[in-house]
Parts: sequence; structure tokens; C-alpha cells
Amino acid sequence: MAQIKRAIYKVDNGTDYDIIHFETEESMVKGVSGKIEYFAQSTPPQGYLKCNGAAISRTAYPELFAAIGTYYGAGDGSSTFNVPDIRGDFIRCLDDNRGVDLGRVLGSHQEDMMANHRHTQTLKFTTRTYENGNGLKYTSGESVPDDVTYTGWDTTNNRIDSTETRPKNTAFLACIRYC
Repeated sequence: MAQIKRAIYKVDNGTDYDIIHFETEESMVKGVSGKIEYFAQSTPPQGYLKCNGAAISRTAYPELFAAIGTYYGAGDGSSTFNVPDIRGDFIRCLDDNRGVDLGRVLGSHQEDMMANHRHTQTLKFTTRTYENGNGLKYTSGESVPDDVTYTGWDTTNNRIDSTETRPKNTAFLACIRYC
């Protein structure tokens, strides 16, 4: 017989109480199968597996298989299934018909994208030499002299210093609850 670790009760009138739930060590360890949590450690705690896309046994992890099925991969198609592989990914909540991320289904993955955008710049130069010997002089509000040259460039989707666009972030170990 399992040893009781905790009793949850409610107080009725300040002196009497009713026990509404007993917990054993085993039941305290159990959680919601399929729940993903993040940890500041390199190995999963008891009751969790890494979210690394691994194919795992349907019979060894029946509660997890019942919770997520083959959303993240059917494994070998008969005796295994895959846990989510979210290593290096940011999480995006399921659209669920909101209309922000149309066509997405639970468990689907998207590659990185950057919306097409454009930055343009125009510079004005003059080659006029002024009485003090200085060129390249133009003051806002003055009429534009005839010898002004206009130069511009386009930086459409140029990437600088990286191969991706990302916000500041901190890495944690993502794990999925299996019991």
C-alpha cells in the first residue's frame, strides 16, 4: 500500500474539516501527459523526455501516446511515435481559426522568413567651390544649385552580421511530460 504524503482538505466551520483528496508519492509525481515545460538544466527531470524528435515506444509511454498521438511523427508507423522536436525553435501558439497564421495545424513547423521590405536613401552632393575653398556645402532651406548630384541605394532584404533575424533570447531545455 502506498504511503500518504499529503492530504488536501477544506475547513467547514473553523474546527471541523473534510478530507477531499489523498496524494501518494506516485500521484504527486504524475502530471498532465503531453505538457511541455522548460528547465534550466541539461537533463530532463523524472517523468519528462527531451523534446528532440525522438521515436519512442507506444507501449512504454501509453499516456503520452494517448495525449499527442502522431501529431509530431508516426515513428515506425506501428510500435513507435515521435515526441516534438523544438530544439532551437521559438514557440508560436496555434492560430485555432483566429486568422493570424492561416492554415497551420497542431504540430506543424515553419522555417524562418522575413517579410519583404525596403530601405532607401538619397544623398545630395554639390561640387561647387565656395569662396573659402570648401566644397560639399548645402544648407537646408537654400535653393538647390544647378550642380547638385543625387545618389541613392536600395538595401532591400540585405542581411547584416547574421544568417537569421531573431530577438534577444535565453536557451532552456524543452521537455514533455510522459506520465
